[in-house]
Amino acid sequence: MLHKLIEMPNPGDLVVFGISGWYGAKECVPVLVAQRYEWQPPEETMIVQLKKAQVFWGPSSGPPREGYPEVLSVSGGPFSIMRIGDNVPDIRPIGHASLPCWHWKGLPCAGGGVEYTRKVRLWFAPILIDNAEIKRREAAAISQYCEHYIEEEVDE
Repeated sequence: MLHKLIEMPNPGDLVVFGISGWYGAKECVPVLVAQRYEWQPPEETMIVQLKKAQVFWGPSSGPPREGYPEVLSVSGGPFSIMRIGDNVPDIRPIGHASLPCWHWKGLPCAGGGVEYTRKVRLWFAPILIDNAEIKRREAAAISQYCEHYIEEEVDE
């Protein structure tokens, strides 16, 4: 099966939903795309309420700078899963926004943290369908199929 290439938010981006079926994502209030895990399929990512998240984004020591790999680590919650094409049927980039983050002050890491803002991509999705709603839709489709199948068997 060929998959359509879909532009997707990256960890650290913000997403705004027009309508949200998840209590953690209020309509028109940005949520944060959190770090990805190896076990997740490519169309799936974790999201978290921005106001309840602590976002570390920087190298293992000191401020972000060229030549030092950076890590995004998000703590807080609640988290949920956003599946492009499943519970988020349509999503598109709409601009940029500022994300409050922190990084280590310097060497050693125990020197404390420094808060800063980082420019990230902002996305819009008209709807975030709650995972329970997806299960209800699947159950309804299976039920319809079964009813049709049973009717065919009975009519014969």
